[in-house]
Amino acid sequence: YDREGLAAFVAANGIAGWYYRVLEPGTAADGDVIALVDRPAGATSLARFWSVQAAHRPDPADLAALARAPGLAVEWRARLEQRLDWLRRQR
Repeated sequence: YDREGLAAFVAANGIAGWYYRVLEPGTAADGDVIALVDRPAGATSLARFWSVQAAHRPDPADLAALARAPGLAVEWRARLEQRLDWLRRQR
């Protein structure tokens, strides 16, 4: 997108479609239906995810719960765990 600050804008405004993870490549066409098929136990909402991870000093328990969320991308899990380690060292 070549726009400075776009990721921060997306996070601040709770715009989540940009970050959806593709589990199985394919195509979608006008009229196709996209439906929730499964929601794993322990899943978190995108609003909760953004509010916790965007906090300056989130509660470590909240951050740990996000890191354990089922279906979370490996990269996000690693990022959250690194931040959790940093927060624990600061206390």
